[in-house]
Amino acid sequence: MEKKSSPNDDASVVKLYAPVQFESSSEIRAKELKTEKDIVERVRLKEKEGYDKGYKAAYEKTLGEAKAEIDEKLRGLESLIASLEDFSAKLVDKLMPEIISLSSTIARKVILKEVSLDRTIVMKVAAEAIKKVSERDERIAIRINPLDYELMVENSEFFKELSGLKDIVIEPSHSISRGGCYIETQTGEIDARIEEKFKELDNVIDTATNSQV
Repeated sequence: MEKKSSPNDDASVVKLYAPVQFESSSEIRAKELKTEKDIVERVRLKEKEGYDKGYKAAYEKTLGEAKAEIDEKLRGLESLIASLEDFSAKLVDKLMPEIISLSSTIARKVILKEVSLDRTIVMKVAAEAIKKVSERDERIAIRINPLDYELMVENSEFFKELSGLKDIVIEPSHSISRGGCYIETQTGEIDARIEEKFKELDNVIDTATNSQV
């Protein structure tokens, strides 16, 4: 009687059952999420690259436009400054006579105010004038305003010592403004009146003005 072979007797024939391995839903989901993240990241990088390029182009364009606008405004400002300088120069030339007149008027008022407040000014003016007296003169007459007469007489010895003259006559005169004097000598005259000081001031102003033209 023929013996039946058992399935376990022939190893070459026997194949073990290997069940199909299915991925769990969590693993599948994890892979899907990773894929989605990769896609999102690539999209983000592309968007960023495009944004950077667009931003750079827009920035350079805006910067160029702003620079051009600034340059234009600077040219306009330079033109305006040049116009103002020209206008200022013409205005000064036009107003110069009035400026000189006003300056002279103000100077006169300041000097007269100082003379009225400082009684010794006449002594300073007379002392400067006496220095111009010639050595050949032996006698001088100093004419001064009556308001200055008393002070000058009180200090007559000072003027004698200053000039080396023994004969000095001090005379009051209403024709002399306060603070000034007029000296008569044997060889000439020395005009130190305040009015002459004003003329000297005007000459200085005129000279300074003409030197700038």
